[in-house]
Amino acid sequence: QGGLQPETPRLILGALANSGVVDGGRAAQRDMEAPEMCRVAPGMVSVSKPAGSSTEEVLAGLSFRLKTKLTVVSRLDTPTSGALLAAMGDASSRASWWLLAQFAGRLVSKEYLCLCDGTPAGVPGSEGLISSSLQIR
Repeated sequence: QGGLQPETPRLILGALANSGVVDGGRAAQRDMEAPEMCRVAPGMVSVSKPAGSSTEEVLAGLSFRLKTKLTVVSRLDTPTSGALLAAMGDASSRASWWLLAQFAGRLVSKEYLCLCDGTPAGVPGSEGLISSSLQIR
């Protein structure tokens, strides 16, 4: 994998206008209780986002705690918990460009798990397609 040239992500970033940058703690006026960091690798960090917190809130708190800028490269809905990946640095950093390009090119594999209660629609281990909205409690 030959690596991404600095010019290439600029083209991709133009199409990703809704990706935000969380600025090194200036957006977080207080040190909120930061969720658990899952992994830190060169230029990136993953954090366990709790349900009920927005992606931006979680990354603002983490940015404040780490004293570094973090760039949002993907989001999880507020009611959703899970591993959230962020690039270290602002939107012009190599890590941001590379991660945003990975998501834009649909090269990132994601897996979702929904925990449900109630009467099962089939035998344990059954698979199917849910075409109606889920209720969030």
